[in-house]
Amino acid sequence: MRQSVYHHASGTLRRVRLFRACVTLVLLLGVTLLGSTAGFAGTPVARGDVLRVEVLNAPELSREAAVDVDGRITLPMLGAVEVADRDTDDIRKVLVSAFREGGLLTRPDVLVEIASYRSIYVGGSVGRPGAIDFVPGLTARQALIAAGGLRLGPANATVSPEDILSAMAQRRALEFRFAQTVAEIARLRAELSGAQTLADPTKDLVGIAPAEAEDIVAAAGAFLTEVLHRNEARQQHGRELIDLIALELRTLEDQASLQTEESEVQKNEIENARDLVDRGLLPRPRLTELLRVQSQLSQNRLANAAFAARARQAAETVRFEELNETMQNRETVRRNLSLARAQKSDIAAKISEIDLRILAAGGGAADARNITPRLIIFRKTNGTSVQIDDAGLDDTVQPGDVLELGIQIPDGPEIPTPKIPTIERPQGATSGRPNAAGITVGMGTKP
Repeated sequence: MRQSVYHHASGTLRRVRLFRACVTLVLLLGVTLLGSTAGFAGTPVARGDVLRVEVLNAPELSREAAVDVDGRITLPMLGAVEVADRDTDDIRKVLVSAFREGGLLTRPDVLVEIASYRSIYVGGSVGRPGAIDFVPGLTARQALIAAGGLRLGPANATVSPEDILSAMAQRRALEFRFAQTVAEIARLRAELSGAQTLADPTKDLVGIAPAEAEDIVAAAGAFLTEVLHRNEARQQHGRELIDLIALELRTLEDQASLQTEESEVQKNEIENARDLVDRGLLPRPRLTELLRVQSQLSQNRLANAAFAARARQAAETVRFEELNETMQNRETVRRNLSLARAQKSDIAAKISEIDLRILAAGGGAADARNITPRLIIFRKTNGTSVQIDDAGLDDTVQPGDVLELGIQIPDGPEIPTPKIPTIERPQGATSGRPNAAGITVGMGTKP
Protein backbone atom coordinates (compact mmCIF):
# COMPACT_ATOMS: atom_id res chain seq x y z
CA MET A 1 0.00 0.00 0.00
CA ARG A 2 2.77 2.42 0.94
CA GLN A 3 4.61 1.52 -2.25
CA SER A 4 1.53 2.32 -4.35
CA VAL A 5 1.07 5.68 -2.67
CA TYR A 6 4.76 6.41 -3.18
CA HIS A 7 4.59 5.64 -6.91
CA HIS A 8 1.44 7.74 -7.26
CA ALA A 9 3.10 10.72 -5.52
CA SER A 10 6.23 10.33 -7.62
CA GLY A 11 4.18 10.31 -10.81
CA THR A 12 2.29 13.41 -9.76
CA LEU A 13 5.56 15.20 -8.94
CA ARG A 14 7.02 14.31 -12.33
CA ARG A 15 3.92 15.63 -14.08
CA VAL A 16 4.11 18.88 -12.11
CA ARG A 17 7.76 19.32 -13.02
CA LEU A 18 7.03 18.57 -16.66
CA PHE A 19 4.20 21.11 -16.66
CA ARG A 20 6.45 23.80 -15.12
CA ALA A 21 9.14 23.05 -17.69
CA CYS A 22 6.62 23.43 -20.51
CA VAL A 23 5.33 26.72 -19.09
CA THR A 24 8.86 28.05 -18.78
CA LEU A 25 9.67 26.99 -22.36
CA VAL A 26 6.53 28.69 -23.68
CA LEU A 27 7.32 31.90 -21.81
CA LEU A 28 10.90 31.90 -23.05
CA LEU A 29 9.72 31.37 -26.62
CA GLY A 30 7.20 34.18 -26.17
CA VAL A 31 9.86 36.58 -24.90
CA THR A 32 12.17 35.55 -27.75
CA LEU A 33 9.48 36.23 -30.35
CA LEU A 34 8.59 39.50 -28.66
CA GLY A 35 12.21 40.56 -28.66
CA SER A 36 12.53 39.78 -32.36
CA THR A 37 9.52 41.89 -33.31
CA ALA A 38 9.30 44.67 -30.72
CA GLY A 39 12.86 45.15 -29.58
CA PHE A 40 16.49 44.98 -30.62
CA ALA A 41 17.94 41.52 -29.95
CA GLY A 42 21.47 41.85 -28.58
CA THR A 43 21.23 45.64 -28.15
CA PRO A 44 23.16 46.64 -25.03
CA VAL A 45 21.12 48.12 -22.21
CA ALA A 46 22.00 51.73 -21.38
CA ARG A 47 21.21 54.34 -18.77
CA GLY A 48 17.62 55.52 -19.07
CA ASP A 49 16.22 52.15 -20.14
CA VAL A 50 13.63 50.42 -17.95
CA LEU A 51 13.94 46.65 -17.52
CA ARG A 52 11.20 44.21 -16.61
CA VAL A 53 12.60 41.37 -14.48
CA GLU A 54 10.30 38.37 -13.92
CA VAL A 55 11.31 35.71 -11.39
CA LEU A 56 8.89 32.90 -12.23
CA ASN A 57 9.38 30.85 -9.09
CA ALA A 58 9.49 33.89 -6.80
CA PRO A 59 7.05 36.54 -8.08
CA GLU A 60 7.65 38.74 -5.06
CA LEU A 61 11.16 39.41 -6.44
CA SER A 62 9.84 40.56 -9.84
CA ARG A 63 9.68 44.22 -10.73
CA GLU A 64 10.34 46.92 -13.33
CA ALA A 65 13.59 48.73 -12.66
CA ALA A 66 15.10 51.78 -14.34
CA VAL A 67 18.80 51.78 -15.21
CA ASP A 68 20.27 54.61 -13.13
CA VAL A 69 23.13 56.97 -13.96
CA ASP A 70 25.62 54.44 -12.62
CA GLY A 71 24.33 51.78 -15.03
CA ARG A 72 22.66 49.71 -12.32
CA ILE A 73 19.20 48.46 -11.43
CA THR A 74 17.98 47.79 -7.91
CA LEU A 75 16.12 44.56 -7.16
CA PRO A 76 14.62 43.20 -3.94
CA MET A 77 17.04 41.05 -1.91
CA LEU A 78 19.83 41.53 -4.48
CA GLY A 79 20.30 45.29 -4.27
CA ALA A 80 22.18 47.08 -7.04
CA VAL A 81 23.22 45.05 -10.09
CA GLU A 82 25.43 46.30 -12.95
CA VAL A 83 23.53 46.01 -16.24
CA ALA A 84 24.76 48.82 -18.52
CA ASP A 85 26.40 47.73 -21.79
CA ARG A 86 24.98 44.20 -21.48
CA ASP A 87 22.16 42.67 -23.48
CA THR A 88 19.12 41.14 -21.81
CA ASP A 89 20.41 37.57 -22.13
CA ASP A 90 23.65 38.46 -20.34
CA ILE A 91 21.67 40.27 -17.65
CA ARG A 92 19.45 37.23 -17.16
CA LYS A 93 22.53 35.05 -16.65
CA VAL A 94 23.98 37.55 -14.17
CA LEU A 95 20.74 37.60 -12.16
CA VAL A 96 20.47 33.79 -12.17
CA SER A 97 24.01 33.54 -10.81
CA ALA A 98 23.33 36.27 -8.23
CA PHE A 99 20.16 34.55 -6.94
CA ARG A 100 21.93 31.19 -6.80
CA GLU A 101 25.20 32.41 -5.24
CA GLY A 102 23.33 34.57 -2.73
CA GLY A 103 21.43 31.54 -1.50
CA LEU A 104 18.09 33.14 -2.36
CA LEU A 105 16.92 30.56 -4.94
CA THR A 106 18.36 27.17 -5.76
CA ARG A 107 16.96 27.00 -9.31
CA PRO A 108 15.92 30.53 -10.29
CA ASP A 109 13.76 30.98 -13.40
CA VAL A 110 14.42 34.55 -14.57
CA LEU A 111 13.14 36.46 -17.59
CA VAL A 112 14.52 39.88 -18.56
CA GLU A 113 13.10 42.21 -21.19
CA ILE A 114 13.16 45.93 -21.91
CA ALA A 115 9.97 47.55 -20.68
CA SER A 116 10.77 50.94 -22.20
CA TYR A 117 13.75 52.39 -24.00
CA ARG A 118 15.60 55.61 -23.29
CA SER A 119 14.25 58.63 -25.15
CA ILE A 120 15.65 60.15 -28.29
CA TYR A 121 16.11 63.91 -28.62
CA VAL A 122 15.17 66.07 -31.58
CA GLY A 123 16.47 69.60 -31.99
CA GLY A 124 17.16 72.23 -34.61
CA SER A 125 14.55 73.59 -37.00
CA VAL A 126 11.57 71.66 -35.64
CA GLY A 127 8.32 72.83 -34.13
CA ARG A 128 8.73 71.25 -30.69
CA PRO A 129 12.36 70.36 -29.93
CA GLY A 130 12.89 68.00 -27.02
CA ALA A 131 12.63 64.37 -25.96
CA ILE A 132 10.60 61.82 -27.94
CA ASP A 133 9.62 58.41 -26.58
CA PHE A 134 11.40 55.66 -28.48
CA VAL A 135 9.61 52.69 -29.96
CA PRO A 136 11.30 49.95 -32.00
CA GLY A 137 11.22 50.65 -35.72
CA LEU A 138 10.95 54.44 -35.29
CA THR A 139 12.35 56.31 -38.30
CA ALA A 140 13.90 59.75 -38.38
CA ARG A 141 10.94 61.06 -40.37
CA GLN A 142 8.48 59.80 -37.74
CA ALA A 143 10.56 61.35 -34.96
CA LEU A 144 10.66 64.72 -36.74
CA ILE A 145 6.90 64.60 -37.26
CA ALA A 146 6.44 63.86 -33.55
CA ALA A 147 8.62 66.92 -32.83
CA GLY A 148 6.33 69.19 -34.80
CA GLY A 149 7.94 68.85 -38.23
CA LEU A 150 10.05 71.43 -40.04
CA ARG A 151 9.85 74.89 -38.48
CA LEU A 152 9.66 77.58 -41.16
CA GLY A 153 7.69 80.80 -41.32
CA PRO A 154 4.78 80.96 -43.79
CA ALA A 155 5.73 82.14 -47.27
CA ASN A 156 3.02 84.80 -47.48
CA ALA A 157 3.40 86.17 -43.97
CA THR A 158 2.80 89.88 -43.61
CA VAL A 159 5.88 91.40 -42.01
CA SER A 160 6.26 95.07 -41.24
CA PRO A 161 9.40 97.02 -42.24
CA GLU A 162 10.16 97.45 -38.55
CA ASP A 163 10.31 93.65 -38.16
CA ILE A 164 12.69 93.38 -41.10
CA LEU A 165 14.92 96.10 -39.65
CA SER A 166 14.85 94.39 -36.24
CA ALA A 167 15.78 91.04 -37.78
CA MET A 168 18.68 92.61 -39.66
CA ALA A 169 19.91 94.36 -36.54
CA GLN A 170 19.77 91.10 -34.65
CA ARG A 171 21.68 89.41 -37.45
CA ARG A 172 24.35 92.13 -37.36
CA ALA A 173 24.82 91.64 -33.62
CA LEU A 174 24.94 87.87 -34.05
CA GLU A 175 27.54 88.20 -36.81
CA PHE A 176 29.76 90.18 -34.44
CA ARG A 177 29.31 87.59 -31.70
CA PHE A 178 30.00 84.84 -34.22
CA ALA A 179 33.26 86.55 -35.24
CA GLN A 180 34.31 86.94 -31.61
CA THR A 181 33.60 83.27 -30.98
CA VAL A 182 35.59 82.20 -34.04
CA ALA A 183 38.55 84.28 -32.85
CA GLU A 184 38.17 82.85 -29.35
CA ILE A 185 38.27 79.31 -30.74
CA ALA A 186 41.45 80.15 -32.68
CA ARG A 187 43.03 81.57 -29.52
CA LEU A 188 42.11 78.55 -27.40
CA ARG A 189 43.47 76.18 -30.04
CA ALA A 190 46.73 78.12 -30.15
CA GLU A 191 46.98 78.11 -26.36
CA LEU A 192 46.30 74.37 -26.24
CA SER A 193 48.91 73.58 -28.90
CA GLY A 194 51.53 75.96 -27.50
CA ALA A 195 51.56 78.13 -30.63
CA GLN A 196 52.83 81.68 -30.25
CA THR A 197 50.44 83.19 -32.78
CA LEU A 198 46.85 82.70 -33.94
CA ALA A 199 45.95 80.73 -37.01
CA ASP A 200 44.23 83.18 -39.38
CA PRO A 201 40.49 82.94 -38.61
CA THR A 202 39.36 85.74 -40.96
CA LYS A 203 38.04 83.29 -43.59
CA ASP A 204 35.33 82.30 -41.09
CA LEU A 205 34.37 85.89 -40.16
CA VAL A 206 31.34 86.10 -42.42
CA GLY A 207 29.62 89.47 -42.88
CA ILE A 208 32.11 91.44 -40.78
CA ALA A 209 33.83 94.56 -42.10
CA PRO A 210 37.61 94.09 -42.56
CA ALA A 211 38.43 96.72 -39.95
CA GLU A 212 36.19 95.07 -37.37
CA ALA A 213 37.59 91.65 -38.24
CA GLU A 214 41.13 92.95 -37.75
CA ASP A 215 40.18 94.41 -34.37
CA ILE A 216 38.59 91.16 -33.23
CA VAL A 217 41.60 89.08 -34.33
CA ALA A 218 44.02 91.60 -32.79
CA ALA A 219 42.19 91.47 -29.46
CA ALA A 220 42.29 87.67 -29.46
CA GLY A 221 46.00 87.75 -30.35
CA ALA A 222 46.74 90.22 -27.55
CA PHE A 223 44.87 88.01 -25.10
CA LEU A 224 46.93 85.01 -26.28
CA THR A 225 50.15 86.98 -25.78
CA GLU A 226 49.12 87.94 -22.24
CA VAL A 227 48.26 84.33 -21.41
CA LEU A 228 51.59 83.11 -22.80
CA HIS A 229 53.49 85.78 -20.84
CA ARG A 230 51.64 84.87 -17.66
CA ASN A 231 52.38 81.19 -18.14
CA GLU A 232 56.03 81.92 -18.89
CA ALA A 233 56.28 84.15 -15.79
CA ARG A 234 54.76 81.42 -13.66
CA GLN A 235 57.14 78.82 -15.06
CA GLN A 236 60.11 81.17 -14.63
CA HIS A 237 59.10 81.77 -11.02
CA GLY A 238 58.94 78.03 -10.45
CA ARG A 239 62.40 77.54 -11.98
CA GLU A 240 63.84 80.29 -9.79
CA LEU A 241 62.32 78.72 -6.70
CA ILE A 242 63.82 75.35 -7.66
CA ASP A 243 67.23 77.01 -8.17
CA LEU A 244 67.04 78.74 -4.76
CA ILE A 245 66.07 75.50 -3.06
CA ALA A 246 68.94 73.71 -4.84
CA LEU A 247 71.33 76.40 -3.58
CA GLU A 248 69.96 75.97 -0.07
CA LEU A 249 70.45 72.21 -0.31
CA ARG A 250 74.08 72.64 -1.45
CA THR A 251 74.70 75.00 1.46
CA LEU A 252 73.18 72.54 3.90
CA GLU A 253 75.28 69.72 2.42
CA ASP A 254 78.46 71.79 2.85
CA GLN A 255 77.42 72.62 6.39
CA ALA A 256 76.76 68.94 7.07
CA SER A 257 80.26 68.06 5.83
CA LEU A 258 81.82 70.65 8.13
CA GLN A 259 79.75 69.40 11.03
CA THR A 260 80.90 65.83 10.36
CA GLU A 261 84.55 66.90 10.35
CA GLU A 262 84.05 68.95 13.51
CA SER A 263 82.32 66.00 15.16
CA GLU A 264 85.29 63.75 14.36
CA VAL A 265 87.71 66.32 15.84
CA GLN A 266 85.53 66.63 18.95
CA LYS A 267 85.44 62.86 19.32
CA ASN A 268 89.25 62.69 19.31
CA GLU A 269 89.48 65.52 21.86
CA ILE A 270 87.08 63.68 24.17
CA GLU A 271 89.13 60.46 23.95
CA ASN A 272 92.31 62.39 24.77
CA ALA A 273 90.55 64.20 27.62
CA ARG A 274 89.35 60.92 29.12
CA ASP A 275 92.91 59.63 29.11
CA LEU A 276 94.19 62.78 30.79
CA VAL A 277 91.41 62.70 33.38
CA ASP A 278 92.22 59.04 34.16
CA ARG A 279 95.87 60.05 34.74
CA GLY A 280 94.85 63.03 36.84
CA LEU A 281 96.30 65.55 34.41
CA LEU A 282 92.97 67.18 33.44
CA PRO A 283 90.08 68.20 35.69
CA ARG A 284 86.83 66.29 35.08
CA PRO A 285 84.71 69.44 34.48
CA ARG A 286 86.74 70.02 31.33
CA LEU A 287 85.73 66.54 30.05
CA THR A 288 82.12 67.32 30.88
CA GLU A 289 82.33 70.53 28.87
CA LEU A 290 83.71 68.63 25.86
CA LEU A 291 80.86 66.10 26.10
CA ARG A 292 78.36 68.94 26.20
CA VAL A 293 79.89 70.43 23.03
CA GLN A 294 79.68 67.02 21.33
CA SER A 295 75.97 66.79 22.21
CA GLN A 296 75.36 70.22 20.72
CA LEU A 297 77.15 69.19 17.53
CA SER A 298 74.89 66.12 17.25
CA GLN A 299 71.81 68.30 17.65
CA ASN A 300 73.08 70.67 14.97
CA ARG A 301 73.62 67.77 12.57
CA LEU A 302 70.05 66.56 13.17
CA ALA A 303 68.68 70.07 12.66
CA ASN A 304 70.70 70.39 9.45
CA ALA A 305 69.27 67.07 8.19
CA ALA A 306 65.74 68.28 9.00
CA PHE A 307 66.31 71.53 7.08
CA ALA A 308 67.59 69.56 4.08
CA ALA A 309 64.55 67.27 4.17
CA ARG A 310 62.20 70.26 4.27
CA ALA A 311 64.08 71.86 1.37
CA ARG A 312 63.69 68.70 -0.72
CA GLN A 313 60.00 68.57 0.19
CA ALA A 314 59.63 72.23 -0.85
CA ALA A 315 61.28 71.47 -4.19
CA GLU A 316 58.91 68.57 -4.84
CA THR A 317 55.96 70.73 -3.82
CA VAL A 318 56.98 73.43 -6.29
CA ARG A 319 57.33 70.85 -9.09
CA PHE A 320 53.97 69.29 -8.27
CA GLU A 321 52.18 72.62 -8.05
CA GLU A 322 53.65 73.67 -11.39
CA LEU A 323 52.58 70.42 -13.05
CA ASN A 324 49.14 70.51 -11.40
CA GLU A 325 48.51 74.11 -12.42
CA THR A 326 49.59 73.34 -15.99
CA MET A 327 47.20 70.38 -16.17
CA GLN A 328 44.35 72.41 -14.65
CA ASN A 329 44.97 75.21 -17.15
CA ARG A 330 44.87 72.76 -20.06
CA GLU A 331 41.68 71.24 -18.69
CA THR A 332 40.14 74.70 -18.43
CA VAL A 333 41.22 75.54 -21.98
CA ARG A 334 39.70 72.32 -23.31
CA ARG A 335 36.44 72.98 -21.49
CA ASN A 336 36.32 76.58 -22.76
CA LEU A 337 37.08 75.36 -26.28
CA SER A 338 34.19 72.94 -26.12
CA LEU A 339 31.88 75.69 -24.86
CA ALA A 340 33.07 78.07 -27.57
CA ARG A 341 32.42 75.50 -30.28
CA ALA A 342 28.92 74.93 -28.93
CA GLN A 343 28.35 78.69 -28.80
CA LYS A 344 29.55 79.01 -32.40
CA SER A 345 27.05 76.37 -33.54
CA ASP A 346 24.29 78.04 -31.54
CA ILE A 347 24.99 81.46 -33.04
CA ALA A 348 25.18 80.00 -36.54
CA ALA A 349 21.79 78.35 -35.98
CA LYS A 350 20.29 81.67 -34.82
CA ILE A 351 21.70 83.44 -37.87
CA SER A 352 20.18 80.77 -40.10
CA GLU A 353 16.86 81.21 -38.32
CA ILE A 354 16.92 84.95 -38.98
CA ASP A 355 17.80 84.29 -42.61
CA LEU A 356 14.77 82.04 -42.88
CA ARG A 357 12.59 84.73 -41.33
CA ILE A 358 13.85 87.18 -43.93
CA LEU A 359 13.30 84.65 -46.68
CA ALA A 360 9.79 83.99 -45.44
CA ALA A 361 9.05 87.69 -45.36
CA GLY A 362 10.23 88.00 -48.98
CA GLY A 363 7.53 85.69 -50.40
CA GLY A 364 8.30 83.07 -53.06
CA ALA A 365 11.98 82.77 -52.23
CA ALA A 366 11.00 81.16 -48.93
CA ASP A 367 8.88 78.46 -50.58
CA ALA A 368 9.52 75.16 -48.86
CA ARG A 369 10.53 73.64 -52.20
CA ASN A 370 13.60 75.91 -52.16
CA ILE A 371 14.57 74.76 -48.67
CA THR A 372 16.73 71.66 -48.20
CA PRO A 373 16.57 70.00 -44.78
CA ARG A 374 19.78 68.45 -43.48
CA LEU A 375 19.59 65.81 -40.79
CA ILE A 376 22.48 64.87 -38.52
CA ILE A 377 22.25 61.98 -36.07
CA PHE A 378 24.51 61.78 -33.04
CA ARG A 379 24.76 58.22 -31.75
CA LYS A 380 26.74 56.50 -29.01
CA THR A 381 28.11 53.11 -30.07
CA ASN A 382 30.24 50.99 -27.71
CA GLY A 383 30.97 54.04 -25.58
CA THR A 384 32.08 56.12 -28.61
CA SER A 385 30.08 59.06 -29.94
CA VAL A 386 29.47 58.88 -33.69
CA GLN A 387 28.13 61.68 -35.91
CA ILE A 388 26.11 60.55 -38.93
CA ASP A 389 26.07 63.41 -41.43
CA ASP A 390 23.35 63.70 -44.07
CA ALA A 391 21.27 60.95 -42.49
CA GLY A 392 18.20 59.85 -44.45
CA LEU A 393 14.73 60.68 -43.20
CA ASP A 394 13.71 57.03 -43.54
CA ASP A 395 16.71 55.75 -41.58
CA THR A 396 15.78 53.83 -38.45
CA VAL A 397 16.84 55.56 -35.25
CA GLN A 398 18.16 53.87 -32.12
CA PRO A 399 17.50 54.50 -28.43
CA GLY A 400 19.34 57.53 -27.11
CA ASP A 401 19.96 59.07 -30.58
CA VAL A 402 20.11 62.85 -30.88
CA LEU A 403 18.62 64.21 -34.12
CA GLU A 404 19.55 67.70 -35.30
CA LEU A 405 17.52 69.11 -38.20
CA GLY A 406 19.17 71.97 -40.05
CA ILE A 407 18.19 73.99 -43.10
CA GLN A 408 20.31 74.66 -46.18
CA ILE A 409 19.49 77.75 -48.19
CA PRO A 410 20.43 77.11 -51.85
CA ASP A 411 22.02 79.62 -54.15
CA GLY A 412 19.38 81.65 -55.90
CA PRO A 413 18.37 85.10 -57.08
CA GLU A 414 18.60 88.17 -54.92
CA ILE A 415 16.11 88.14 -52.06
CA PRO A 416 13.15 90.46 -52.69
CA THR A 417 12.42 92.77 -49.77
CA PRO A 418 9.59 95.14 -48.83
CA LYS A 419 9.77 98.79 -49.79
CA ILE A 420 11.51 100.26 -46.77
CA PRO A 421 14.04 103.07 -46.36
CA THR A 422 17.55 102.27 -47.54
CA ILE A 423 19.88 100.89 -44.90
CA GLU A 424 23.48 101.97 -45.27
CA ARG A 425 25.57 98.93 -46.13
CA PRO A 426 28.52 98.61 -43.74
CA GLN A 427 31.98 98.44 -45.25
CA GLY A 428 32.82 94.85 -46.22
CA ALA A 429 29.21 93.64 -45.91
CA THR A 430 28.24 90.73 -48.10
CA SER A 431 25.97 90.99 -51.11
CA GLY A 432 22.29 90.12 -50.99
CA ARG A 433 22.79 86.57 -52.29
CA PRO A 434 22.40 83.72 -49.80
CA ASN A 435 24.98 80.95 -49.84
CA ALA A 436 24.60 77.25 -49.15
CA ALA A 437 25.46 77.69 -45.48
CA GLY A 438 22.63 80.15 -44.98
CA ILE A 439 24.81 82.76 -43.29
CA THR A 440 25.29 85.52 -45.87
CA VAL A 441 21.87 87.02 -46.50
CA GLY A 442 22.50 90.66 -47.49
CA MET A 443 22.75 93.33 -44.83
CA GLY A 444 21.37 96.05 -47.15
CA THR A 445 17.91 96.51 -48.69
CA LYS A 446 16.53 98.43 -51.63
CA PRO A 447 13.97 101.24 -51.36
